[in-house]
Amino acid sequence: MTRPDSAGGIEPVRLPRRRWWTRVSGAQLVMVIAGTLAFLVNLTVLRARDDFVLVAVAAEDINPGIILDVSRHVELVELDADSELVAPALERERLSEVEGMVVTAALRRGDLINASHLRPAAAPADRRAMSLPVDAANAAGGRIGVGDRIDVIAVDDGAARYVLVGAEVIGRSEEGGATSIAGSRAFFVVVAVDAVQALELASAMDTSAIQVVRSTGASPPEHTELDVLRESEDDGGIDR
Repeated sequence: MTRPDSAGGIEPVRLPRRRWWTRVSGAQLVMVIAGTLAFLVNLTVLRARDDFVLVAVAAEDINPGIILDVSRHVELVELDADSELVAPALERERLSEVEGMVVTAALRRGDLINASHLRPAAAPADRRAMSLPVDAANAAGGRIGVGDRIDVIAVDDGAARYVLVGAEVIGRSEEGGATSIAGSRAFFVVVAVDAVQALELASAMDTSAIQVVRSTGASPPEHTELDVLRESEDDGGIDR
């Protein structure tokens, strides 16, 4: 746009510059406001999540001695991150670590499950842990470790029999062990047994001499009892 000057010439007319907000359309302004609000909402949600942690509570009443089944016994609830209850509580990230542990305290539905309420099972499911003391000389020289399989043979009055076959070793004495008066090394292994095996093993240890056989990888014996008799004058052999 131009206009004549005082000398009869023409000079351009400068138009006033528009404010930036007058150049923004209504639709653009709405989009900017919506984006800003969305950012603020997301920021608020993220901050709120950081203020809470997910912890385990009992989904039902749980009695002591129960094997923990996370899918059945556990629910997750939010707990204020600043709460003094968070430190002992069992957080969601640790649930895979406690699956199959034993509950040691009575818990009511909704009670917080603390790490102190759980301990590792002494033996595999439906088994008991039993210690078997024996001289190392009678236990494969003490070369028995956790995870091995063992057979236990009781010898009484010349009769030998298996009282335990293929039992899993779940513990053992420290390497070396103490030395008895007779000069042999005291030694023990801890085996997983069922109720009947525990009674049979206890009876055998009380009345018989015990031999422990490391049977890892071996097939089970075909016979579990073998009576060794003196040679008779009639057959001159061994009756099996």
